[in-house]
Amino acid sequence: MARPRPFLLCRNQLLVDDQPLDARGQLMALKELQGQYVAVSAAAERNKNRDSAIFRPRRLTADKEPAIAWSVGRRVGMRVTVEPDRSGATLELKAIPDTGIHCSDFVVIPRLAEVPSARGQKS
Repeated sequence: MARPRPFLLCRNQLLVDDQPLDARGQLMALKELQGQYVAVSAAAERNKNRDSAIFRPRRLTADKEPAIAWSVGRRVGMRVTVEPDRSGATLELKAIPDTGIHCSDFVVIPRLAEVPSARGQKS
């Protein structure tokens, strides 16, 4: 099975009360959210479809740069299997329950999110 590649977010910001978090604050926020299933859209929230969660937030080094990594998992719920008949002329599609999650990995390098202010200083 091919190993999936993580998403590298270069200009990310995590905000609390409209204020950006530093690297330590980002990791703390991710750890606080770990394992809590949330809705990822307004429509999903209205339907109480909380199917996505953060897993494994951790500190790491990427090419000598301090970085943060985590996984985002989404509950699958149902998936489709396909069974061909003996001749291969027809396919039978079946929806079956799936209790697993699909995961994607994310990596951020907090230094890359620092935006210079109008005076040329870091904000």
